[in-house]
Amino acid sequence: MKGTQVYKSQIKGPAAKEIAKLGKEHQRNLAAVAETKGKVTKADIDRETGKRPKPASPSKTLSALAVDLARHVIKDDLVFEKMEALAQQVLEAAGEKI
Repeated sequence: MKGTQVYKSQIKGPAAKEIAKLGKEHQRNLAAVAETKGKVTKADIDRETGKRPKPASPSKTLSALAVDLARHVIKDDLVFEKMEALAQQVLEAAGEKI
């Protein structure tokens, strides 16, 4: 990795640490990105190394849906169709089928 990009603040601490772990070719390519863009982002590093971003965890969606369903059931303020629709969303978010 070219030290000049680090000194120019084009490649900052966390990115510099991650880039330092990569092979020389990746480092050269990312140094060129820093020269072109003025910085290197996590997305640039992932793109260079072929990593794909992790998909969002469905657990938040699942948890939010389950909580919403539970609250409505406890309040007993759901019509059957709405309850059925929420239950279906919970199952889909959990990757389950009826």
